[in-house]
Formats: sequence, structure tokens, C-alpha cells
Amino acid sequence: MNILIVDIGSYMFPDIRLFLERAGHHTADVYHDFRREDHYHNPAFEAKMDAAWKSGSFDLVFSTNFLPAVAFFCHEHHVRYISWSYDCPLNLETEEGFDLSCNTIYLYDKEQVRAYRAKGLDNVYHLPLAVNCERLKNVSPDQAFSCDISFMGTLYESTLPFLKAHMPEYAQGYIDAIVRLQGDLYGTWLADDLLTEELTEEVNAHFRKTLSENALQLTKKQLSWSLATHVTHLNRLLLLRILSKKHQVLLCTGDDHEKLKSLLPDTRLRGRISYVEEMPRLFRSSKINLNMSLRAIQSGIPLRALDIMGCGGFLLSNYQPELAEYCVPGEECILYESAADAAEKAAYYLTHEEERERIAAGGLARMQADFRYEDRIREMLGTE
Repeated sequence: MNILIVDIGSYMFPDIRLFLERAGHHTADVYHDFRREDHYHNPAFEAKMDAAWKSGSFDLVFSTNFLPAVAFFCHEHHVRYISWSYDCPLNLETEEGFDLSCNTIYLYDKEQVRAYRAKGLDNVYHLPLAVNCERLKNVSPDQAFSCDISFMGTLYESTLPFLKAHMPEYAQGYIDAIVRLQGDLYGTWLADDLLTEELTEEVNAHFRKTLSENALQLTKKQLSWSLATHVTHLNRLLLLRILSKKHQVLLCTGDDHEKLKSLLPDTRLRGRISYVEEMPRLFRSSKINLNMSLRAIQSGIPLRALDIMGCGGFLLSNYQPELAEYCVPGEECILYESAADAAEKAAYYLTHEEERERIAAGGLARMQADFRYEDRIREMLGTE
């Protein structure tokens, strides 16, 4: 097939293109950065798609993350559109464009799929992410990244504290209760059920009354996202603080280091690292690699966790239902259920090297067997 790939700058794009071409398909690509732009109706993007479309004959359009602007284009040109999302949840406010007949939408989180299917969207399917172990197999440890425990990612700067300060007292207490309840409760996200449209409207009415008639008006989805980033921030900060007290912990992040120095005085800080070159060396050089999932990911396995195991690294992750389903905890990865549990398990495996190496090898074997791009691509292209 001739496949037009929409590249949004995702980490997965090079591997997806590589394995599509290995499977005998011909590819061309269009790059567009949607991060601060309209995902639904975007003239600049549409102009790029028109130019690419006229340059060849295509049987299929593919993108990482579902993009309504792509769906509208494909619907107009009567061509099939497949998307495979690595973001969870999708950064979309509405389901506009989801139900077009050209779409086949793959998401890596089963709970997210169930939510869309409950809305009648039967073209949404579950498909875990993949890892290119072949690209990672020759990675060697790097002394610059040597440490007991590492984490790569942001700590999130949530808008929730600011928003909450302007909410009515009842709403503040209700939000605080959700944060406390969620705490160390992994494998489910309570906010989507506990937040109501009525509460959201009460908050918005209070904003209009106390700030201005033109004050920000939140959707329930935006409020849930703000909660998710705040709880994730608290979880990550707490665990890094605890672990750094007793172990050498390296945090690789693009967050403000001056601010982090006061929040994490015992943690070694390093800036953002490259996905292709530096990240694999980090995972191979760390005795323990942390995965602390964004709390809005209810069941799925984040790409970070797959990359850790695909590098032959030892994975210590918060409990995710699909990690427990697709891997064997205790043999291929280690899952924790609280910060205290994570600290206890980290201390144990740092002093039991043979067990740690056996589990890392088990995780790599699982990735090589069941998380291959070849298999994922075959499944996607085979679904009508």
C-alpha cells in the first residue's frame, strides 16, 4: 500500500515508518505541530495535506494520536484513516469527527476505549503500544547516567491550586477529598465519576461572580485533567523525596531546576534527554527505572514502561491493570501500590542484584515476544 503518515513529532514516528516500509508499504509524510493549534479545523495543516495528496496516490492515511482535522480530510477524499494514540487521554475536548466512516481508532488504554464505546463509537479499538527492541539491543551503560534509581519525565505544573483558590468553599473541600481518595489508589481514576456537570457549573458561576463575566469557564474534562496532573505531581514528588533520602536518585526533566532544588534537595537533577540517543543509555545505566504513570491513564501501559523493559532495564512501576495482565509481576517487572511499598521494594532489589537482573531479562523477553511493531502494524492494517 501507499501510506501517507501525518507526523506530529511523536517519539513513535520513526519506528512506525521503519516497520511499515519493512512490511513492503511505501510511505510519505506530512509534518505538523498541533500542540497549540486547532485540532479540528486547521487551514495551515489542510494546505500541507492538499499538497501531499496531489504529490502521489495513497491508499491509507496514518497518524499517531487521533486528529479530527485528518479525519475530515480523509472523509472528504474517501480514504481510510488509521490512528494509534500514544497520549492518554487524548487532548480533544469533543468527539467531533470520531464517528466518520473512514476512521479506525486505536487507543492503548482499555478504560478509555470503554468510555468511547459507551458513547456509541464502535470504531474505537484497544491496542497496546510497542517497542523496537532491535534498535535498543546494542545500547551500552553510560557512566554519566549511572545511579541507583532514575526517573525520566515531568513532575507537572498543575493549574489546580490556582483554580481551587478561586472556587467556592464547598467545591474546594470536594476537590480536596477527591485528591485524598485518589492518593495511592492505582488502576482507576475516580475524578471522571465524582466530578459532575453540576459542580463544574457551580465553579464556573462562582468564577463569573467573583472574577468577571468573562472569566475562564471550565469543562468537566478540563477539571478532571487538572486534577490528574495535580495528583501525579504529588505522587511523583513524594516518591522521589522518599527514595532520595536513602538512595542515589537521578531525575531527568525539562522542569525548572531552580524550583526543583528546593523541592527535591537530595535528588540529582539532569535536563531533558533525547529519546533516541540518551534515554536508552539512562535505562541501561540505572539499577532501577521508575514508571510513575500520569494518573489519567487508568489501565494502559505507558510508552516509558515499555521502553525501559525493551532496553533490558529493571522496571519498578505503579500498579497498572494492563501491566499486570500482559506481564508477570515479580518475574518481568515489579509493581507497587503505594509510595511506602515502592520504597520497600526499591531497597530490596537494590541489594539483590541477581534477582534484579533476572527480572530485567524477563521484561526484555516479554517485549521481544509480545510488544513488537511488526505485530501491531499487522493487526492495524488487517482490521476493516
